[in-house]
Amino acid sequence: MSHLAAAVALSQLGRLPDLVARMRTRHAVLADAVASTQRYELRTAADPKGQLGNSVVFFTDTPERAVSTRRVLRQQNVPAHVLYVDGEHNWRVYRCWHDVLAKRGRGPGNFPWSAAKRDISYHPDMCARSLSLLRRAVHVDVNPHWSEPATDALACLLSRLTPDGFVAR
Repeated sequence: MSHLAAAVALSQLGRLPDLVARMRTRHAVLADAVASTQRYELRTAADPKGQLGNSVVFFTDTPERAVSTRRVLRQQNVPAHVLYVDGEHNWRVYRCWHDVLAKRGRGPGNFPWSAAKRDISYHPDMCARSLSLLRRAVHVDVNPHWSEPATDALACLLSRLTPDGFVAR
């Protein structure tokens, strides 16, 4: 890293506590809205006090409902994603790591596979429980720059959310 990049990064670090606090506040409002529907299960944080709050993740009962929930949210301009959809390429999910699954190395002599002292095999369905969770997980981004009214409007929308649309109020 250059001195200039380090100076910029260092000055930006001072903004971090406020950004994290704002994300955590917005996350709490949105997570409460999702929980209030009683139609979704919120992802449990391993370390709630250390959670950044940059996204709200909740689970639908089926992968199809996760995709339809994403569609409904995106129609309202909500930054929503499903963590893994069959047929959609996603570098974060091992099923899309074709070189790893095929044991194709990038180094000389097919390294790192050639350096293994044992047989290693991976297959696309080896983590079935993880894939099930990822296929049903809807991810909504949280922006620390959203205003309180914008956050409240999104919370209202999420509180009315169903996989097929919204509950009328």
